[in-house]
Amino acid sequence: MGKSVDQIRAMINKLDPDMEITDDAAREMTKIPSFVAGMAVKKTVKRARQEGVRVIDGDFAAKIKGENFP
Repeated sequence: MGKSVDQIRAMINKLDPDMEITDDAAREMTKIPSFVAGMAVKKTVKRARQEGVRVIDGDFAAKIKGENFP
């Protein structure tokens, strides 16, 4: 089982207090197994920063969903 929406938000906020995530994107990320959730959140925040995204939404999450970790 994955992390909760609140846990996903807390992880993102810890990495970047100015970054936000929409409800739909956070719900989608709860489907990620807990043991890889930390890496997935870090990757998502890193990519968002690289692309100048301040609000992670469903479209952005879907865009990077299948990408390999660096």
